[in-house]
Amino acid sequence: MQLVKTINSKQTLWQLTLVEARRQLAPLLFLADESWVMIEKYLPDSRIWAVRDERVFVACLVVKQLTEHRREIKAIAVAPEFQRQGLGRLLINFATELATGERQQELLVGTGDGSIVNLSFYLHNGFRFAAIRPNFFKQYPEPIYENGIQLRDMIVLNKILTVSPVS
Repeated sequence: MQLVKTINSKQTLWQLTLVEARRQLAPLLFLADESWVMIEKYLPDSRIWAVRDERVFVACLVVKQLTEHRREIKAIAVAPEFQRQGLGRLLINFATELATGERQQELLVGTGDGSIVNLSFYLHNGFRFAAIRPNFFKQYPEPIYENGIQLRDMIVLNKILTVSPVS
């Protein structure tokens, strides 16, 4: 684990290795994705960060490089008791600033077609509708429901990043 930054007197942001993430972030990862099989498809090839509140991890961010200039947020989760306190926005801003600083052009994120709260969150944080991955959730072992809606398609949102010219 490597300390990335201090957020406030109680909270810090850390970068974790794959082994550390598997051991310490499973409950948070399951908030973002209900299938460990699916998590294991992206986790090994991703960068992983987590917010620690004193001694407990309360939020996480998983980002995968897709192409030379394009990244996807594969998972972002905040423990229920810490939601609506700005941690999700902090992680989105961190991912955006990091990607911009590393000369990325686009940041993607996907969510279920019934994930109303998630869609609103991403739209409020600068993402726009980009694509639909039809029947994405058929690959999950069990049906997933959100807001009484069975998830079928993944809604992909993107944020186009402006890269500062090199001086």
